[in-house]
Amino acid sequence: MSLEIYEINTLNWLNELSIKHGKKINLNNIPDNEIKDIQDLGFNAVWLMGVWQRSPKALEINKNDPIFMSEVNTLLPKDRLAHLVGSAYSIKDYSLNPVLGVWQDLLDFKKLLNERNIKLILDFVPNHVALDHVWTKKYPEYFIKATDEVAASQSNNFTNIEGHNYALGRDPHYEPWVDVVQLNAFSENLRHEAASVLKNISSVADGVRCDMAMLFLNQIFSSTWGKLAGDIPNTEYWQSVISEVREVCPELIFIAEAYWHSGEKLVSLGFNYVYDKDFYDCLWSENYDFLRLYLSRPLSEQHSSLRFIENHDEPRAASHVFKVHRMAAAILVTTPGAHLFYHGQLSGKKIKMPVQLSMDSKENKNKKVSSFYRELFVAKENVGDPSNRFELLLIEPQYEDVLCWRWEYNESVFITAVNYNNRLQNFRVDLIKKPRKAELIFSTSKKIRRLVELNDDGLWISLAPHQVIILKINLYL
Repeated sequence: MSLEIYEINTLNWLNELSIKHGKKINLNNIPDNEIKDIQDLGFNAVWLMGVWQRSPKALEINKNDPIFMSEVNTLLPKDRLAHLVGSAYSIKDYSLNPVLGVWQDLLDFKKLLNERNIKLILDFVPNHVALDHVWTKKYPEYFIKATDEVAASQSNNFTNIEGHNYALGRDPHYEPWVDVVQLNAFSENLRHEAASVLKNISSVADGVRCDMAMLFLNQIFSSTWGKLAGDIPNTEYWQSVISEVREVCPELIFIAEAYWHSGEKLVSLGFNYVYDKDFYDCLWSENYDFLRLYLSRPLSEQHSSLRFIENHDEPRAASHVFKVHRMAAAILVTTPGAHLFYHGQLSGKKIKMPVQLSMDSKENKNKKVSSFYRELFVAKENVGDPSNRFELLLIEPQYEDVLCWRWEYNESVFITAVNYNNRLQNFRVDLIKKPRKAELIFSTSKKIRRLVELNDDGLWISLAPHQVIILKINLYL
C-alpha cells in the first residue's frame, strides 16, 4: 500500500489545538481523538514539518527584512512578533525545538501514531544549514568556501563566519538564501556526517522528507558550484548516504523533494518516493493532454510518485476556482503513487502562510470544500489503492477533453471518468469484458440525473462540464 501523507506545520497545528482545547497542547499531550481523526480520514503517514531547532540568526534576518515584514503585517496584523519564529528550513541543530518538548516526547508521539498504523515523517535538509549551526565553527570542510578575492567580488553570495568565506545556500535558478550557508555535496566527511544525522532521526521517525534533494546530484551540484565544489566523486551523494543509513535502518522511507525531471535518477539512488511536480503543474494549468500522456507511463514509474495539489510551498488549493479544485482532488486520489494533503486543505483554507510563522491564517471553515472532501475521502476508502492494474481506457468517440482510467480493488473494477471541457460530453468506455452493473461511488456534480447507461454497446457515460465520477463496475465473467 502506498503512503497517504498528512502534512502538518507542527507549531501552527499545536497552536490551533491549544485554542481548540483551551489548554497548552504539545507533543506530549495531544488528545487521542485528534490522532483518531487523522486515521479515520485514511492517512497512514504524518509529516510533522518544522520540528528541529530553528536559527535565532535567521529570525533576526526576517525581522530586519522590510519586504518580508510587510507580508507578515498583512497576514498577522496582531501579535505578529510573537508568532515570528524563523524558518523551519534554517536549521540550527537536528534536535527537537525546545518549544515542542524533549526528544522523548517526539519518540512517544511516534509510538502513538504507530499504534494506529500511522508512520511519522520528519524533515532532513541536505543542501544547507543555518548561519549559527555548530558545523560552521567545527567543520569548515563541510561547506562551499571561497578566497577573500572571490568573496569580495561576489559579496551577495558569501558570508564570513569565523574567518571563513562561506557561500550562501542557493537554488541555481534564484538568488541565494540569506539565512543559510551552503554545504558541499562532494565532501566525503559531510556524507558520513549526514548519514549519522539520518540514523539519529530514524530513531524517532519512520521516514524522512529530503528538502530540494536534486540539488545534491553530482551533475547539478557541479554545474551550480564549479571549481568551488572540487572534483566530482565517483559516487553520488545520495547513493553514499542512503546505502550507509540503510545498513542500520533498512526500513527508513526516503522521500525526495525534487524538480527538473530528476525523479527517475533519485529513485535509482534509493529514494522510495519523489515529488511529482509535473502532475501538479498539469492539473493547475489544465493541461490534460499532457496528463493523458503522463498517466500512460509504465506503472512501475508511477509507483514512486508523490502527488499533491497543495503543500507548504505552493498556493492553497482552495484559492483556485472550486470546479477545477474538485477535479484536481478527485484525479489525485484515483491515480497511482503516494498522495499528500496539507493541513488546512480539507477545510478550504485559501491563505498560504510563510514557514517562519507559528500561527495559521484565521479563516472560517469553508463548508462547501470540507463537505466535498468528506465525500471524496469516503469514496477513496471504498475504492482502495488505484495502483493495482491501473490503465487508461479508450473512449468512443475519442474526445480530447475526456479522460478515463480503471484499476482493481477487492476483486472489483473501478473507473474514474473526467470531463475537463465546458460542455456536456457523452461517450462510450471501451472495456474488454461486458459490464453487468455500474454503481456510482462519487461525483463532483449532481447536475446530470442519468450519468451511466448500460446497453448492448457497453458502458455509456454522460458528464457535465468539469465533472469527475468514480464508478464500481461488475463484469460478466
